[in-house]
This record gives sequence, structure tokens and C-alpha cells, in this order.
Amino acid sequence: IALPTEAGDAAAGAFDVTGADVVAIEPRACALARCGAAASGGVPGLYSVVDVGWSATTLVLLHVTGEGPASVVYERRMQEVQLGSCVERMRDSIGWETDVAEAAMRRSEEEMREAKLAELYRTIRRYQTELSDALVPEVQRSLVYAMQRYPAIPMAGVWLTGEGAGVRGVRARLSSALALDVGLMTPATLTRMD
Repeated sequence: IALPTEAGDAAAGAFDVTGADVVAIEPRACALARCGAAASGGVPGLYSVVDVGWSATTLVLLHVTGEGPASVVYERRMQEVQLGSCVERMRDSIGWETDVAEAAMRRSEEEMREAKLAELYRTIRRYQTELSDALVPEVQRSLVYAMQRYPAIPMAGVWLTGEGAGVRGVRARLSSALALDVGLMTPATLTRMD
């Protein structure tokens, strides 16, 4: 993996106004693995980090041994599973701005109980479910492959992160389909672990 100096300088330059010192720029898989390893608490096993992004979903599988850094053993980018396309279809269907449609995708069950807006909520639920329907079988496929490839290492945890991690129903559907607890991994949850 290579990063041209100009691109690196531009990325690091964005932090100049914050007073932060940029010490490293790392590939997405390495960053997700580092966060997943921190969230594991050093408990050995296989961990999956599912990053539901705007234009694709990335699944990174890491092996934590409890000694030394975690190893990325599998990475899969799923272009067909993306928050952006669901939001854009909902935006076009309802006629909202993109940021309003994206915020609606994150509405919780409690927030969607207002009787006057029942029809609108049914429409929003359809797109929330569409994202889950696309995500769950692809993650299952990846983890079945991983468990066949590494049968002696137990699957110890799954974390959901990224722009689409907070979409209603995604986490619960994934947890149910995998028969595993699926945690939400955010900067706030990682800093509370320190």
C-alpha cells in the first residue's frame, strides 16, 4: 500500500487547525484491526469488525492472541452493501434532502411510534430493512468462510461501526443471524475502554 506524499500532506494538513500531531496514517483495515483489538480487551479469538460505510461495507477479521498485536487474517470489501444507495433511494422516494434522509435511517423504534406519521415511518422502515437485508447474508458468508478457514480459533466477537452502524435494526438482525452478540464500536466506546 502506498500513499503519495502530496496526499499524505493534505490529509495531515486537515488537522493543523486542531493543534493535534499526526503520528501515522494507516490503511483502513489496519485502523479497524487496531480498534477491534483494543475492544477485545486482549481476550484471544477471532473478531470481526463490520464497517458499514456510505459507498461500501468492509469486513475485517482479526486474530487476537493476547500476546502482541492482532493480525488481520481476512478482509472483504462489499460494494453491494452501502448506506448511501439506501439513503439516496429513500431520498428520491420521499423527496427529502440527503442529510434528512440519512438522519431518518437512524430513527429508533421508539422515535417511530407517532401515529400521525405511520405511513412515513413504514417507508423509512422499508429502507432500513433493505440495508439489513443486503448486509446480513454477506457478513454470514464471510464468517462461515472464516470459521472453515480457522476452525480451531473460536469466534469471540463482532463489532459494527461506520456511518450505517446506527441504522435501526441492523445490529439486532446481524446479532440474531450470527447467534453472536454484536457490539457497537464508536470512538466514544473505545475511549471508555482505556
